[in-house]
Amino acid sequence: MKPGLVTLRPRLRWHPPERTPLVAADVRAAAPDLGTDLDVLERVLLPDYYDFDESAQRAQNTFRLGQILIIVGGATATALGAVQAALGGGVAWLGIAGAIIAGALTGGVAYVRGQHAQRDYFTDRLKAERLRSEYFVFLGRLAPYDGESDDERVARLRDRVGLIATQEQAQ
Repeated sequence: MKPGLVTLRPRLRWHPPERTPLVAADVRAAAPDLGTDLDVLERVLLPDYYDFDESAQRAQNTFRLGQILIIVGGATATALGAVQAALGGGVAWLGIAGAIIAGALTGGVAYVRGQHAQRDYFTDRLKAERLRSEYFVFLGRLAPYDGESDDERVARLRDRVGLIATQEQAQ
């Protein structure tokens, strides 16, 4: 098992992971009565769930990558300043390199903050988790999916998925 620092590190080229079903194949096979509901969920809810889940993971990767670049840039500028101070000052190329890195870091911080990756992560993660919750509420035939015909349940599911997907997060 790899430590979290290695497995959770951001990727320069992010690719979505393989999509896994919310209900494992062996569980699905053991509960054939749920087959129709699972098929409906696969058509109506899961495409949006996977889109928001992957979007949240992408935003999280972007946020983490930006934070690492800021940390590395700050450490580099600090190290150059420390070397300059240790040498007693007057080393022009060290001062110029430190100033260039500090300037680039300032631009980098402004860019990273402008990406709103953390806000996008929270918004998309919330939508994905609300859809995941709706998935199991539908499967359990709990309110608001109880006591209705199958057509009414599917229509209500479509409405609720649409509402969750289009809902904007408060700023």
